[in-house]
Amino acid sequence: MGWIKAYTLPSGKRRYRVLWRDPAGKQHGKVFQRSAEARNFLREVDHSVGNGTYTDPARGRITVADLWRQFIDAPPRPLSPSTQALYKMQARVHILPYLGNYRINALEDLIRPWMATLEHNGVGIASVASAYRLLHTLLEIAVRERRIGYNPASPVAPPRPPSREMRYLTAREVNGIAAEVPARYSALVLLLAYSGLRIGEASALRVRNLDLMRRKVLVVEAASEPDGRRLVGETKTKQKRSVSFPAFVRDRLTDHLAEFGHPGPDSLVFTTEDGTPVGQHAFLRTFKRACVRGGVEPLRVHDLRHTAVALMIETRAHPKEIQEALGHASIKTTLDVYGHLFPSLQESVSDRLDALYYEALAEEAKPAAVMTLPTKRASQRSRTRGR
Repeated sequence: MGWIKAYTLPSGKRRYRVLWRDPAGKQHGKVFQRSAEARNFLREVDHSVGNGTYTDPARGRITVADLWRQFIDAPPRPLSPSTQALYKMQARVHILPYLGNYRINALEDLIRPWMATLEHNGVGIASVASAYRLLHTLLEIAVRERRIGYNPASPVAPPRPPSREMRYLTAREVNGIAAEVPARYSALVLLLAYSGLRIGEASALRVRNLDLMRRKVLVVEAASEPDGRRLVGETKTKQKRSVSFPAFVRDRLTDHLAEFGHPGPDSLVFTTEDGTPVGQHAFLRTFKRACVRGGVEPLRVHDLRHTAVALMIETRAHPKEIQEALGHASIKTTLDVYGHLFPSLQESVSDRLDALYYEALAEEAKPAAVMTLPTKRASQRSRTRGR
């Protein structure tokens, strides 16, 4: 249990020092101007010591900048290169210039004004929300380390970015774009649109993982470009998967390798004119120009993955098949992201159920088979023949 010691300053003003011992027996103290504040604080301290949630105030005096350095130098779990690059950018641009010098135990009234300042300075809502999530993660680690008693970012709701309408192409539009990109990228566009591979997975695809006879591709790694540097590592879900593609894509890939391929199983399937790996940012510019020439409003390369799902649904593929092709960890992810594309499939199912209903009605309307008994004369003839 703690206690309060009141005293008077030379100026005549009263002060109230709260004294308490932490679970390790170390004594602490804090001064308040009002007795009510001192009593409330002491009540909270006694309660936290009693239920095991006590945090040492000294550990909460670490600044956001120092906490950030500890996090990025030794994250609680490994970060992919692209995620690490994103976090560093967010901290450097959106968090540290505004909050870096503040102690983490003094942020309670600063989170909301910080986000408002970012928006006022022209930072997009999606970027503000992303920076908030990183700050929340940092402070959640501080809670687990018993630096602070609760996460001061939790009561504050981040801005919600407007939902982006998912775009996908028709088979004819895909063909149009494939015809407009340079010839060495035509097969790449078709593979993305008809298999659901991510651009990073396709740009890292090697000849040894392409089975043209069975029309399958083994996805084992993916490329990313954090800070403009190309890195090749595990897939997004850190799992390998086998993905099928149509026969016409196989034919285009066969022609592609014959014209643009390089010898050896370790060679990349898709390369630039000088034989270097396909840069995702450079390919995006090429892809958007092809969209314009093909009469399609420019969209992201990733929208070809959405297109693959839409085309699969059009062929009545089961959601489980789509999940496996996309490499989602669970079918719930597939349905959460693409569930809105299934109404057309549901309508076709409803139409088939409608047909079953009317077929059943037609069966009920058929006259029942009537058993005809032989006449007396026919029975007599039958007995006569029997003799």
